[in-house]
Amino acid sequence: MFIEKSKYTGFCSGVKAAVNKAQEILKEEKKLYSLGEIIHNKDVVDELGKKGLIIINDIPEKNDAKLLIRSHGVGKDIIEKIMKKNITIIDATCVKVKKIHKIVEEYCINGYDIIIVGDKNHPEVLGILGWCNNKASIIESIDELHNLKIDTSKKYCLVSQTTFNTEVFKKISETISKNYPNITIHNTICDATQKRQDACVELASKSDVMIIIGGKNSSNTKKLYEMSKKVCTNTFHIENYKEIPYKYIDKNTKVGVSAGASTPDWIIEEVIKMSENLNEINDMNENQNGTMHELFESYGGVSYIRTGDIIKGTVISVSPDAISVNINYKSDGIITRDEYSFAQVPDLTEVVKEGEEIEAQVVKLSDQDGNVVLTRKSLEEKKVWSDIEKLKEDGAIVDISIIEASQYGIYGKVNGIKGYIPRNQISVKRDVDPS
Repeated sequence: MFIEKSKYTGFCSGVKAAVNKAQEILKEEKKLYSLGEIIHNKDVVDELGKKGLIIINDIPEKNDAKLLIRSHGVGKDIIEKIMKKNITIIDATCVKVKKIHKIVEEYCINGYDIIIVGDKNHPEVLGILGWCNNKASIIESIDELHNLKIDTSKKYCLVSQTTFNTEVFKKISETISKNYPNITIHNTICDATQKRQDACVELASKSDVMIIIGGKNSSNTKKLYEMSKKVCTNTFHIENYKEIPYKYIDKNTKVGVSAGASTPDWIIEEVIKMSENLNEINDMNENQNGTMHELFESYGGVSYIRTGDIIKGTVISVSPDAISVNINYKSDGIITRDEYSFAQVPDLTEVVKEGEEIEAQVVKLSDQDGNVVLTRKSLEEKKVWSDIEKLKEDGAIVDISIIEASQYGIYGKVNGIKGYIPRNQISVKRDVDPS
């Protein structure tokens, strides 16, 4: 089997920024609202939900948490309603979408009728609609353009959903250029979308099987699937490794993999890794019955793991800079010194012994040497913050060593977490020199 990943896959910059903002806030706060799903990916939404992200469809009645505007954006009227309730807005609207908002608002003020090319029910399109007084025509095809019955005495401005099908938009633009000189065209399809779609089609044209990874309700993932299907009959839209179309794949199959803008790298990595393992499993289990998942579970007695799992293993070797762990998987796990603890550990051999059991979280299924990358920091972090919270509640006094100073204050660490004392809090004396 030969597996090739498309050149452009995974989170786009807008989605990545929104998810990162949510993660940063949830480190400090236990609750955060998101107006609509922050991302069209159930696995990511569920993971953020465990940390305190609450998906809502309307503006909350209570002002008891910050409200995140996802990358799709919302209408101007929605922003104004939120501000009236004094709710803190975390605006994660994609910069490309904000540009569209600005275009339609300005053209609307100047007397233009607005035409939006996109999915009528997509949240991004509904958000754009809210920046032109909710008065716009929405089309998805050339036929719908003709059905608008364009008035040649009026001026029109046409924009597009950032993730719209580039081929369809091109045909609509060509039709307008030939027949409707009074329509000003703004190609607002994201460059990343164009590159993603082109790369996907190119890969599909030379693949026996094409796997498109992404949420079932992800608009841009559906478009990748539709475009790929035209050139590769065996194209499949899956959400994660559990839906890999194993019966269409054998050791001689050329498999192409692409993914929508809402698909995180770890899910793509899982699908590729599980597909690669199929070669070895097929060689060892050609006559074995059962589901593919059962074959994976029974393969060599190893367990199945995925990125983000918390697992236990046995330490098989220790060096000053890294620990090798038997995790009952086809590859051993590796914990580097930097990933062992928040606290400074100069030599791992002084704190870890061969044969002891250790708990860690899976960061990556395979590094450049084929080892599973593990970390203990994420597990330690929960306990550390809990301990710090208790210190605060108890009004405890702690001794720390100063590690850094600047004109603004001094820095130290409490249980491995960096802390800061502002210049005006160092002493009752005025104008203390932090150095």
